[in-house]
Amino acid sequence: MNKKCIFVAFSSVSSRSKRISEKLNIPLIFYKDKFPYIFSLILTTIKILKIKPRTIILQLTQGPVLFLFIILKKLLKFNLIGDIHSGFLIYLNIKGKILNMTFLKFINKLDLLVVHNKDVLKIIKNKQNKVLLLYDPLINDIEDIKIKKEKTLVFVPIMKKPDEPLIEIIKAAEELKNEFTFISTGKRLNIKNIKCLGYLSYENYLKVLKSSDIILALTKREFTLLSILFEAISLGKPIIASDTLTLRNFLKDNALYTFHKNLSEKIKEMKNKKEIYKEKILKLRKEIENLEKINLEKIKKIIL
Repeated sequence: MNKKCIFVAFSSVSSRSKRISEKLNIPLIFYKDKFPYIFSLILTTIKILKIKPRTIILQLTQGPVLFLFIILKKLLKFNLIGDIHSGFLIYLNIKGKILNMTFLKFINKLDLLVVHNKDVLKIIKNKQNKVLLLYDPLINDIEDIKIKKEKTLVFVPIMKKPDEPLIEIIKAAEELKNEFTFISTGKRLNIKNIKCLGYLSYENYLKVLKSSDIILALTKREFTLLSILFEAISLGKPIIASDTLTLRNFLKDNALYTFHKNLSEKIKEMKNKKEIYKEKILKLRKEIENLEKINLEKIKKIIL
């Protein structure tokens, strides 16, 4: 494993961060902690002093962490790459503004800024030659769970985040209960007509996703590409996505789109067209695989 570069995360580790560190073959440093992350910051700093990496990739979700790493960068003389998440730029509540808006100016201190999608480039105030687009890395195929299906399985992750159209999901599950079974992972909630499995290991989560017939990738926030999109694409699953500009620009005609109030209608439509969209997703996967190889090589040249 290459220790010239390390990947660092705080608060929680996204599946994107795990997959990027695996693809680059670099250590992922994470200590579970709560804001203001004093315990994890101390342990992470000790780890950095021990490893002495030439480059650090920071999972960029919160401003105060960026500020502290800019200081560490000056003191310890390492290159700093920020893998910026949309929540750092787009705010749905006052908490997001407080944690991030004040610190936006510090992204100009980064040696490289990695973004998730093309639309984020439009709102980044940085030099273009310091920005690299890298979609969430795809995963290898995985075995599904052998299930005797009496109804069409609809998979949707539920985390109770502000950008989730939870009311519309619950309504659709009620309207379609005789024909479809809704399965969710994430928060274990007592929701009628939705089988909430709670938090699963990543492997079991992917097995449930692979066993499902239709995947819902839903958000009310622009400039956001959900991780489940790339997981569904990796596994060749048909997708119903929120009708945002960002998702349309990325998926084009390879998915069905919903403005959430018509979710039931779109799920019924996908049931009749799922074989068509499976073929579309497989073609899209090949395109993303080729782009992923090119952009991962660009990062490797920077960090090695």
